[in-house]
Amino acid sequence: YMCIENAPQTGVSFWQLWLAVFPACWLWGSGTAAGEIPPYLLTRAARLAGESNGEFEDLEGEGDLEVVRQMKKWMIDVIEKYGFMAILLLAAWPNAAFDLCGMACGHFLMPFWTFFGATY
Repeated sequence: YMCIENAPQTGVSFWQLWLAVFPACWLWGSGTAAGEIPPYLLTRAARLAGESNGEFEDLEGEGDLEVVRQMKKWMIDVIEKYGFMAILLLAAWPNAAFDLCGMACGHFLMPFWTFFGATY
């Protein structure tokens, strides 16, 4: 890259920068929200069919460390109690356990648009 010495000195406005990054951010957010749909739908379908969910049964089992089991229980309790706001806050911080959040929402039969709106 070569700088031009006599180039005009123009700044970049906020709106020019915003318009430059908005499409990529919107696509990233859309893809992230769409990626949370399968765990939600599978768990919701299993609950409606009357099947048990292994992830929720593990909370009483001996498979995980105690700390991990307590974190899962906390997440499920928070989602059940606070709903949309809990999902919105959990989705704002990237974490590997967010699929459990989608599964909990499906298990508790949360309306799809409430779940999707919070993850989007």
